[in-house]
Amino acid sequence: MHTALRETEEEVGISPRDVQVAGRLSQVVSKHGIVVTPYVGVVPVDVQLVPNEAEIASIFNVPISFFLENQPHGYDCLSFEQCVYHVPRFNYEDYLIWGLSAVILSEFLNVVFEIDSLVKVEKK
Repeated sequence: MHTALRETEEEVGISPRDVQVAGRLSQVVSKHGIVVTPYVGVVPVDVQLVPNEAEIASIFNVPISFFLENQPHGYDCLSFEQCVYHVPRFNYEDYLIWGLSAVILSEFLNVVFEIDSLVKVEKK
């Protein structure tokens, strides 16, 4: 958790003291083999987001209601180890939400809103 809070401060300028950690999601492995442990946190609505340009290109907000009211705009097939993952893709304004972000988002929606997982897995 401390790593997640440190990275959040480094990348988007949110102080750890402004984050109320709500819980942890399942670990996922990126296509580069990096193990990612996502945490869910609540921040004040007026928190100032400041992108670290050396780390990220931009910051954008998407209302959770967007994902509750819209189906994915498509799916990407990603092969990893002995499985093929059908991962949802969402278009929001000029942004594409896909890949690892979509996998984490899918679990969040499943855990918090009891929505069936949007990620489908098949063995090769």
